[in-house]
Amino acid sequence: MGKLNYDSAFWRKRAEHYNELDWANNQLYLDAFVKMGKFSKTDVVLDVGTGTGIIAHTISPLVKQVIGLDKSQAMLEHSNWYGNMYFIKRNILNPIFADCVFDKVTARQIFHHILKGTQKAMDECYRMLKPGGLMVFSEGIPPSEKVKGDYI
Repeated sequence: MGKLNYDSAFWRKRAEHYNELDWANNQLYLDAFVKMGKFSKTDVVLDVGTGTGIIAHTISPLVKQVIGLDKSQAMLEHSNWYGNMYFIKRNILNPIFADCVFDKVTARQIFHHILKGTQKAMDECYRMLKPGGLMVFSEGIPPSEKVKGDYI
């Protein structure tokens, strides 16, 4: 498989209906994610690979500020910015923030897209965490056999 172009026709099409996917909005999953994050009203959170901002929207009422980071403009265009949420088109492999900025870093279903530089991406997430900060990292298996090929 060649290098994925995150503004390709594939990502534009995927972004149009991503928020409608049952597995992407599974309430049990989102509740478990929130519970693991132990979010508080003083937290400033970086949501790596935010996509359409599902996690950002889920945690925004619980935190001071959430910044969603994604390298696909097409996905970000479906993120519905408002309130204490900000979205930035940027690859996690291209540093933008200083050390020790965030109370929490979230990464939901993104690391399987980082085929090169995976360790560097993880190191960047931890570099930006404040001492004692928490990274909420979640990866999974394809949601169904029908789309399994898209994940390989």
